Amino acid sequence: RGLARTARRGRMAGVTPLNDRAFVKAAAEEGRRTDGRPLLGTRQVSISLIENNVGAEVRIGHSRCIAHVQAEIVKPSADKRCEGVIAIEMHASGMADPAYEANRIPESIKEARAAMQRALVKSKAVDLESLCVIPGKAVWSVRVEVRVLDSGGNLTDCAVLAAAAALKGFKRNDVTAAGDNVKIHSLFDREPLPLTLYSLPLSISFGLLDLSQDSEPDKTVMISDPSSLEEQVMSASLTVLACTTDQPVLFGILKTGGCAVDTSVIQKACSLAVQRSSEMRKVLEGVLQARDERERFKGRKRDAVDAVWQPPPSYQAKAGPISADVQVASAGGAPPKPSHAPPKASKQAAQP
Repeated sequence: RGLARTARRGRMAGVTPLNDRAFVKAAAEEGRRTDGRPLLGTRQVSISLIENNVGAEVRIGHSRCIAHVQAEIVKPSADKRCEGVIAIEMHASGMADPAYEANRIPESIKEARAAMQRALVKSKAVDLESLCVIPGKAVWSVRVEVRVLDSGGNLTDCAVLAAAAALKGFKRNDVTAAGDNVKIHSLFDREPLPLTLYSLPLSISFGLLDLSQDSEPDKTVMISDPSSLEEQVMSASLTVLACTTDQPVLFGILKTGGCAVDTSVIQKACSLAVQRSSEMRKVLEGVLQARDERERFKGRKRDAVDAVWQPPPSYQAKAGPISADVQVASAGGAPPKPSHAPPKASKQAAQP
């Protein structure tokens, strides 16, 4: 805890204390980490889904990110008339880390954005054609907003896992197209539909510590899941995007920093990334399976009103989420009216 507070003070001042650098490097030479982990050890990962299947919250150590998914019907672009839209955004504030400034995007946020775009958008992980409602007129636009709640190191893995879990657990309303009109069915009318995912790439990040000395001029040590203090000391970072749906597939390798990386180090990082992405995928599937069982046995609150979307003359979609135009009926509803009037009392007086 003391090292974490010292690291945050150093980030606020833009300087890392020399004692912290020496301590991290001395521990790495002995095969240890500042928090007691081995060099290739990872921190605890926690995944929780938000109610109503609209997002997920992920914790990796002291890092915490929350992802929220929204879907609306928009007009497609001219060159992609039969494909939907997937957009991913990421935001952070000074409450997550005092080192963040209001008008300046930190490098960690830029790296996490690039990893999410490569893993979930450019890799074609989501079937965009399944989001088409009326070719050339109406398609689904899915927007994922990731917000950093706490920065404790390795934001890239935390943000990518949060966005992937949100997309995997998201369910959109079913629709029916009749001419140029689109009827959006409520959850009471039809079951919501999940997104069609071809794959689910996840990111596994590593850090490289430069331990060069006079006797060993090119000595580097690779660590896994670096903390916030280790990120200030390491010379370079290596992020591997891997997926293990049917067979191990690498979607990309992102490297930052000027430290030279040997080929054997990259191969070792790729093999570890494939193994750990499989483990994280099993954790995510277990959370989704528990959610499905809970909905199956305990039931789910559903709306009893349908929403109808009609395109304007210029086919410009209305801004805002679809749920903004849906009115939710009361759970109990009005009490039923009696089928017949109660029997009238007899007018004959009782005999004394």
